[in-house]
Amino acid sequence: MSEKKKGLIYRGIIKIGDIEINCAVNENGTRLISQYSVNKAFDRGEGGSKNLPKIIELKALEPFIDKDLMARNST
Repeated sequence: MSEKKKGLIYRGIIKIGDIEINCAVNENGTRLISQYSVNKAFDRGEGGSKNLPKIIELKALEPFIDKDLMARNST
């Protein structure tokens, strides 16, 4: 991932065990991971409900997801 896209100062891969997730850092230092990359890494397919990534639909993550966020996106 050596090519530089406009606004990105670094592109790389985060490794979590055997899983690799594409990531980037923009000019103001914000770290970015796309919904597509997370879904692909965890074999969750594309999409999700409303604006939430499909990975958030996992029951195991439910205790860690803000209840207000879930309520706004379930209507």
